[in-house]
Amino acid sequence: MVDDFEDLTPGEYIIKFITPDGFTLTEANVGGDDTIDSDAGPGGLTGCFVLDSGEYDPTWDAGLVQAAGLGDFVFEDTNANGIQDAGEMGINGATVTLLADTDGDGEIDDVVATTTTGDDPDTPETEQGYYEFTGLAPGVEYQVQFTTPDGFDAVSPRQEGGDSAIDSDGLLSDVVVLESGEFDPTLDSGLYHDTTDSERD
Repeated sequence: MVDDFEDLTPGEYIIKFITPDGFTLTEANVGGDDTIDSDAGPGGLTGCFVLDSGEYDPTWDAGLVQAAGLGDFVFEDTNANGIQDAGEMGINGATVTLLADTDGDGEIDDVVATTTTGDDPDTPETEQGYYEFTGLAPGVEYQVQFTTPDGFDAVSPRQEGGDSAIDSDGLLSDVVVLESGEFDPTLDSGLYHDTTDSERD
């Protein structure tokens, strides 16, 4: 789709692109070819440019992608097998942190967002321990970090059973790269009570 501004007076201009709901801007000025790159920076604004008398400049574009997301559950793994079995409940009040490499140092250690697990908004009567992060940029490397809440002192074994939808990913997930519009619902953490010390007493 092409939209033009016509009959403009020669002079300085800035274009502002307003993103529709569910979309985010791609990175601006990538690749060195102004005819095909995205020019919309922070706030959807381009840089300032000058139009001369009679000039037509067709190079000002904005690239959009659908926002992505991820999430799932922190659950009590009562049999410590690393799998969210039927009847095992979620754990509300657990802290979940989303990490990415936002400063470009090659380390996925920058905090993007933090949330706390709670009732699943779709099934609040039966599903607890739910969390999600939405509005995320596709193509970015993310990791999810889980913090053990009070009362739980042991972490389930990671990625048991071959089903990523119900296995535990430990306290730090593998690196996740989301596609445009994708929601990854497979990043869980299983926790349980370690009774070893009390049994020794």
